Amino acid sequence: MEESKEKREGMATTSTSSGSTGGLVAAPMSRSASSSPMIMSRPVSPDLNQMSSPPPLFMIDKKNGPKSASRVFVVVKKLPLTIVPNSKGAELVWEKLDPIAGAVESLSKEGKFQFHWVGHMSVDPNSPNMSAFAPDQLLEAANLHPVTELSSHTRTSWEKFCKTVISPLLNSQFGAGTASFDYDLWKEYKKVQKEYARVISSVIKDENDMIWIHDYHLMSLPFYIRKSDNKAHVNRIGYFSHAPFPTSELLRLLPIRDKLLRRVLDANKIGFQTYHDSRHFISCCTRLLESVDATPERIIYSGHKVSVAIYPTGIMPSVLETVMESREFKQKFEELTTMFNGKKILVARDRLDPIKGVPQKLVAFEQFLKCFPNWKGKVVLFQICLPPREERRSEVIQKLTSHINELVGTINGSHSTADFTPIHYLNKDISINEMCALYAVADAGFIIPLRDGMNLSSHEFTICQKTKQNPLILSEFAGSAQSLGGAILVNPWDQEGVITAINDALMMSPQEKKVKHDYNYQYVKEHTADTWAKNFLTDLSYTTVFTALPILNEKNVLDAYSKSSKRLFILSISERDNLTAFGKVLEALTKDTNNFVYVLDTEKDTLERKLGELEVGMYCDGDLMFKPHPRCKQLTSSNHGAMTADGWIDLKEGVDYTWYESVLPILQDYTDRTPGSEIEQDENKMHLVWNYKNAAVRDHASFQGMELVVHLQNVLSRFPVEVRQNEDRIELIWQGVDKGAIARRIVKIHQNCDFFLCFGKDQSDEPIFSRGLSGMEEKVKVFTCAAGKRESAASSYLPDYQDVLRLLRKLTQ
Repeated sequence: MEESKEKREGMATTSTSSGSTGGLVAAPMSRSASSSPMIMSRPVSPDLNQMSSPPPLFMIDKKNGPKSASRVFVVVKKLPLTIVPNSKGAELVWEKLDPIAGAVESLSKEGKFQFHWVGHMSVDPNSPNMSAFAPDQLLEAANLHPVTELSSHTRTSWEKFCKTVISPLLNSQFGAGTASFDYDLWKEYKKVQKEYARVISSVIKDENDMIWIHDYHLMSLPFYIRKSDNKAHVNRIGYFSHAPFPTSELLRLLPIRDKLLRRVLDANKIGFQTYHDSRHFISCCTRLLESVDATPERIIYSGHKVSVAIYPTGIMPSVLETVMESREFKQKFEELTTMFNGKKILVARDRLDPIKGVPQKLVAFEQFLKCFPNWKGKVVLFQICLPPREERRSEVIQKLTSHINELVGTINGSHSTADFTPIHYLNKDISINEMCALYAVADAGFIIPLRDGMNLSSHEFTICQKTKQNPLILSEFAGSAQSLGGAILVNPWDQEGVITAINDALMMSPQEKKVKHDYNYQYVKEHTADTWAKNFLTDLSYTTVFTALPILNEKNVLDAYSKSSKRLFILSISERDNLTAFGKVLEALTKDTNNFVYVLDTEKDTLERKLGELEVGMYCDGDLMFKPHPRCKQLTSSNHGAMTADGWIDLKEGVDYTWYESVLPILQDYTDRTPGSEIEQDENKMHLVWNYKNAAVRDHASFQGMELVVHLQNVLSRFPVEVRQNEDRIELIWQGVDKGAIARRIVKIHQNCDFFLCFGKDQSDEPIFSRGLSGMEEKVKVFTCAAGKRESAASSYLPDYQDVLRLLRKLTQ
């Protein structure tokens, strides 16, 4: 353990805490300090007399040592490089300001991870084609695995789906101007996920390889990787969302909301920029999906455990610092200083996108000139708009461009003089030397997006202001507002507040400027892109892959079925499933008199109403009623319980209910002394649960739980009651009537069957897999299958209920 801890600390550059179970948490939670992550309030503009260093990112303290990972596959929509021809053929030109590329380059030098890239690749526009300048040896040398087998239509549709559906939704703008959901675009989106999964699966070598997926363009990819046929289904998968995440009320507008959530939950770790994004995601999962258990740091869905944590991204300050030492930077800095001599400069660099709030910024600046006429002729706004990303070149962007051009023209026309132009607007990117010089010469940064995941322009401005230490005006809706406590935070929709902030920034005293800048500067220097990546990947390497279940091999099932003579099926379903469709499949399946089917559900009435006319056996764990198979005469009321008039056996007959009454006071006593715990009672008095997952003090609750187990085992020693202690609950179950016992009965009755297929819908079916097949002969072809990828005693899994229906239909054909 100590050796593992030392290795972990060697990988980290930030402080560790033994009580931490996630990345940075940026808002208070009602959990005890002894069991919850370290807590940090969102930074606000600091008090000059009480300014302190920004809090560090806290690493996870795990119990089971790191799992070595020889390779990390970084999966992105577009590789952050361009292939450019040169005298030797071609070279790879990496984007200097891309945080992922910068982090990978830095961590590669440390030698702890070997990085590979997967994504779409761009070629210089002047190059006739990629193949002429991208030979295999060039790609292999850089560990690049380009995704190339996508048709133009599929790629365009994928980008349109991301632009018109997912991005507006994540940025809380979904629904405006949308007529209806386009399922054709959704189909093309899925095709892209499948192709990425195919490329990844083709290069994965062993289970220690890790996969790090970036952003919403590939949000469904974890599911398709798990569904692949090779070893990729057992690898550690991390998903990081660079975009914000909406509330459940917004996400529920999306018709495929459940599919997106379920598919990203096939990852082992999911990271977000801010606490709010993480909280919204967890809330969406618990409110929009069934069978979800969650804490602020983890989601358990169908038994699969997903760690959720906060990892604010950063930049590579060293890149900008190197630029600012160059001759080109110094020359440009002098040119700008001379050009704007005697004037204050507000600087902004935004991508041309509606969420960046450029029109709102221009209008606010004009109103500032009107409200503070003394600044007219003395303040200029230098606004740079980067060209839109490829998938955003649309009619919306064209209208936005026209609107911005019109505003700039109107404002400059109204407020310009012979020697003064208030707005300098560039609708193109500039060189990194020009960008750094512009940031460095500015008197204030002016970055007010309507919504943004992080906005690293604010970090770049902070580094470039090392000498002048001028203030930053920042939107409270940017993710960086949660980290840069020295910024002047504004609501971009509050025009009066923005106007006041501009004046305050320009009038700020040198002392206040220094304190605010020092706070931001220290944060940006400490929380760099490589620290962000190292934190995420180190935590991912510690993640336990809770299940190594392979997907059910349908070919093997079909082959075994065709060669068998008598077949047994135990199928656990839910009243939420489409029982009408299920009934039609069972009707076809039971036409073969060599097939014996048993259906397990909660309510007797539901089964009778939907499936009562079929030749199937039934078991209802809610009513504790069992109905033998119509073609099986081996069960009688005398040795299996009282038979009712409609052919059901009441399993409650003969139960000694005194056990139930004897333990209730004990459970109540432990509930009273453990705040937040509760008792879950069963009306049949066959099952009791003491649940402490919401206990106020988890350490105390865990101790109480261990003590309770010992107490109950002594009290119940004379009863056939099983005491099970799970992670957050203690279960008491009367033996002989659970699903495991029923499965044993069924297996014993049908000993002459040579084919067995069992499907379990959730954790309640685990007794079937773990204890229900003890009497099965070795010659029987056995297929046990769980629903969803989760920790299970089953031998395989199928993604969902629809896959089970498809398999059963194939068996009947």
